[in-house]
Amino acid sequence: IALALRRRAAEVQRGGVLRAGDLGCDAALRAGAAPIHCPDIGQLGGLHSEVQRLAEGGIDIYGDGEMFEILTKPLLSIKNVHLNKGFLTHAQIKEIHDSHGIALMPTRFDTQGVSLCEAASSGCAIVTSNISANINHFGNKLGILCEVENYVEYADVIEKMYYDIDYFKKISIEVSKAVQEKYSYKQTIEKEIKTFSSES
Repeated sequence: IALALRRRAAEVQRGGVLRAGDLGCDAALRAGAAPIHCPDIGQLGGLHSEVQRLAEGGIDIYGDGEMFEILTKPLLSIKNVHLNKGFLTHAQIKEIHDSHGIALMPTRFDTQGVSLCEAASSGCAIVTSNISANINHFGNKLGILCEVENYVEYADVIEKMYYDIDYFKKISIEVSKAVQEKYSYKQTIEKEIKTFSSES
């Protein structure tokens, strides 16, 4: 499930590697098809004050699976929350990245790595869980890794990005840089080709 928090702010100007929509601020929340994938979104939705304080600019949720209706039902009564049931093509994912700016992907285990790194590489600021895989991706000094079950902490980080555009820009740049430095062609495929070539 991708949850997009959109912020319309004409004064926002982004530079560097940022490519996530000049007037948007996105949060992407992934639920997966089973509860193990992330903290209970239903619990997050049930605490309306936490969601409502983030819904001012509009929240878009994308996804599908056997848990979709169960996990998103508590969100139905919240204004500006839009549910989009269905899976996305690569082109649609890029479009979401380009039109939004924050990727919120909480997870109990390492289930969001590819999607998370794709969003970061696209220039989205990341908010995710404090698990070892995410520490490996982004380090633990940016203030974006939250305790897995602490929905208030996720909301606080998003709110900070929402109101502090300099912080948002910093996170967007730093996470994109981290992914590109660790998982670029030069750091992955090129090294693998050299390894296989030296062994033959």
